[in-house]
Amino acid sequence: MRIQNPYSMMTVLFLVIFGVGSVGYSEGLANKWQEQSSSPSRQKISSSLESILAFVQAQKDPAQRALWAKNALVPTTRLAKIDKNETICVCLRLQACRNDFLEELKSYGVQVQLRDDAQGLLQVRMPLNAIETIAALPYVVRIALPDMLIGFTGSVTTQGDATVQADQLRAALGVNGSGVKVGVLADGIAHYAESQATGDLPTVTYNSFRADGRSDLGFDGAGGYEGTAMLEIIHDIAPGAALYFANFETTQEFICAKQWMAAMGCHVVVDDIGVFNNGPYDGTSPVSLSSKALVDQGIAYFTAVGNLAQSHYQAFYVRGTNVGVVPQDNIRTHVFHTGSNDEMFRISIAPDDEVAIFLQWSDRFGLSANDYDLFLLKSPTLDFSEGNRFASSEDIQGGLGDPIERINYWNQSSSTISAYIVIVGFNTAIRELDMFIYGTSWQEYITEESSVVNNNDAGGGVISVGAVQWSTPFSIRSYSSRGPTNDGRIKPELVGPDGVSTSVPQYLTFSGSSASVAHIAGVAALLLSWNAGLTPQELGTVLETHAVALGLPVPNNTFGYGRADALAAGQNLTQGYFHYSFDGDDPQGWTYGSVPGVFDAPTSGVMNGALYLTKTTPASCFGYWLGPGIPVEAGKLYEATFTIGSDASPGDAPGLRCRLNTNNTQGFAVFGISSIAPGDDSPSSGASKSYTLYYVPPPTVVGEGFRPVVDLFGFDPGNPVGRNLFIDDVTIRARPLP
Repeated sequence: MRIQNPYSMMTVLFLVIFGVGSVGYSEGLANKWQEQSSSPSRQKISSSLESILAFVQAQKDPAQRALWAKNALVPTTRLAKIDKNETICVCLRLQACRNDFLEELKSYGVQVQLRDDAQGLLQVRMPLNAIETIAALPYVVRIALPDMLIGFTGSVTTQGDATVQADQLRAALGVNGSGVKVGVLADGIAHYAESQATGDLPTVTYNSFRADGRSDLGFDGAGGYEGTAMLEIIHDIAPGAALYFANFETTQEFICAKQWMAAMGCHVVVDDIGVFNNGPYDGTSPVSLSSKALVDQGIAYFTAVGNLAQSHYQAFYVRGTNVGVVPQDNIRTHVFHTGSNDEMFRISIAPDDEVAIFLQWSDRFGLSANDYDLFLLKSPTLDFSEGNRFASSEDIQGGLGDPIERINYWNQSSSTISAYIVIVGFNTAIRELDMFIYGTSWQEYITEESSVVNNNDAGGGVISVGAVQWSTPFSIRSYSSRGPTNDGRIKPELVGPDGVSTSVPQYLTFSGSSASVAHIAGVAALLLSWNAGLTPQELGTVLETHAVALGLPVPNNTFGYGRADALAAGQNLTQGYFHYSFDGDDPQGWTYGSVPGVFDAPTSGVMNGALYLTKTTPASCFGYWLGPGIPVEAGKLYEATFTIGSDASPGDAPGLRCRLNTNNTQGFAVFGISSIAPGDDSPSSGASKSYTLYYVPPPTVVGEGFRPVVDLFGFDPGNPVGRNLFIDDVTIRARPLP
């Protein structure tokens, strides 16, 4: 079942553990230390997985079933993937993914689904009754449930097309995304056939990295429609772009899907995936680095910043009540709000809703010696007995642990329940606490700042996108996550429109940063369709510097640089300062008109207005026009188009000739020339003529600048003073090789 959330359009990839806390310690919290010393192999099993095992075992014992029922404990989650053969999907962290280790694991019935040698991770399916045996193996470091995903939450055109002025950009430049491949990573592609039938989608190339191979299912096992809705938005913005899609259920599958997008040659990749507790929220988590890796390969990467601004709490640990067995135990609760001395964080959980609570603190992953635990209690009293717990997470951080805890609790009753979150520190140093609560709404102690999780916090050119309502695009959505990241970087970089229409029944009104980021990906496809030579960094710069600024200063951690403006970004690519130089028989007899705009960036451009040369004395002129330069890449076709002419009367003497300068061929191969050949060509007096030049640079000049050079022969002396020679409609851009 999809966890209910009023802001249900960003997808979150939950990191460690679907399942609820540990079996518990009925003798009191001090027993945790006895457990730590007596059962080292059990410490390798996450407390949530322990809870799953205990619950499954309890169902086989009538007495235990009665105990669970009496305490109303349901320490399992409907999202745990346990099949009828009592095998379960788990994540194993090993000292190394050696073949001899893998062979031994297979002997215990372990089936490897995915393997990540760099992290020493395996995603496997294995028998429940083998978990403790596997945990005892010396090369096994950790066993936990894998990272699962659940959703936040043509015939129809998105209203955001006009909000970001993509419609005007298409009209102004005549681009539609053709030649560009856009890949979408999201929650299922259900309703795809229906969207195709109505013309809301073209053919989409898709793949599934789920263990079950399904592409239509979402992260909760039901229909996944969000990917289809995102694809529709991108197709509305950039109808000529080729579309790709992949889905997944776990972090490792997500990373594999990214790599597939790169292998398919995608120029733009977009996701709406957030990850909790995959690492610190500073861009260094494995899933964040996997997004940056695509940018390093030259792929523009966009991610939704998230819908978690109202679901985040952040503060430094404040020692409260000592709840140890004896005072010197120094086992103390955290004070959530010092003004009221509040040690309990109250939430409500609606019937049939499942809440997930994620806690991490500012220790290094893999080296945490500060042991915090997380409890979800039934009553507002510091009673940690089994009868007063809905769930708990009590992993041991003894110097080699990760600084994380996580609770999942499913309210299977028919009534809304109140629950109380308590954080307990066991002889801990003071650390900054980050807590996210997903699956319920709450009002107290909200921290909007730094509500950006893993993947959405990625750096290195990955652009995160926040949400504004399409009809009132000057105000941030309350749920749109805010920066900074925990290492102080601005997030999001841009905002885009949401609350838009799609043809997908579940997303007739599509809200959240998932919808917003799809718009920006479509705009990126249009700009790359105009200039395929833009790097991800150049594309990001032009989008950011020409966004509609919102809030101060610019950039800021609410809007970033502002709302994306496709037309302004495209116009920046169509204006330039054109280098030119003239000499001749009487250079003092000519004056030069001005050229609007500034051209210094290594991108393509169109001269917005003509360069005029006016005859002021009866003299002829010879010179050359040196066009704008762009650094060239291998495997690209460089195209230069321009128009030259004069306003001489047809009865005047021949006024203008041009020729391709031999400088054009120095270091460049002339791929093809249209209308103009090396040599002379003359428009008729009083007329103009357009030319197109094509170049394919050899490998020896990759990285050097390409500047088309055209020789111009001015008016003959017999022509009247006051005649003009002009160069206009100049375009330089890169295209893929045909």
